[in-house]
Formats: sequence, C-alpha cells, structure tokens
Amino acid sequence: MRRSALVILQIDNRLTAGFLSQMRKTIQTLRPNQVLVYFSQNIEATKLNEVYQKFVNQTRDVFSSVLPPSIDSSRFLAFDDDWQSFLCRSLNMSKFSLGKLMPLLGHRLEAARRSRAFARALRTFLNAGIW
Repeated sequence: MRRSALVILQIDNRLTAGFLSQMRKTIQTLRPNQVLVYFSQNIEATKLNEVYQKFVNQTRDVFSSVLPPSIDSSRFLAFDDDWQSFLCRSLNMSKFSLGKLMPLLGHRLEAARRSRAFARALRTFLNAGIW
C-alpha cells in the first residue's frame, strides 16, 4: 500500500468493522496526499449528509483532525499535509482533467497519471459515469 500513488476509500451507506480497520491502517501507513475519501454515487443526494454524519461519528478515532461539519453536495474528502480535511466538489466527465485535480492531490497524482495501476483504479468510476 505504501507504494500506491493514491488510495480512494469508497464510502457506501454503511461502514463495516473490517472497512474501518482497513481505513485505520491506511491512515497510519500513507501520507495525507495519498488518500482520498469518496462518498459513492449509490448514496442518494437526500441522504448524503446523513451518511456523512454517521461516517464522522464512526471515524472520530481514525482522523487526527476534526472533519467538516457537513458535506453538502461534495462527494470527495481530501487532506492537506497535516491531515486537515477539506471537501472537493464532484467533477463531471466533461470537466474532468488531471490538471484540475493536481492542486487538490499534489505531485503524487502526476506520478500516478503515468501509472497503469491508477488507470485501472479509476476505470470503474469513469465507466460508471459517476463523474
């Protein structure tokens, strides 16, 4: 996992104990610019904040900083170098470009862009049309 350029933690309607354990391991192992939390398109827009609040409550001991109080319509949560979280607006496919993501994820994304593993990891999201 340490060699991964980017790890996307996809959150659905519920968090299992196994997923929370893996999330803790990810946060302890990786640098903040290698982690992105994604709240799935499977979560209805009307329930997004409810699911987010459950996520915040269940992960209080995982993150060293306080998470934003509300997620609104954002579906991505990223972190700065001190693990301070910030929300990222969803991108649609017509506006998708790695250049627009670069300020959010730093230089690691540029390296990942060249990686086939990164392309395979994002293929699921792009093919599903959730951007």
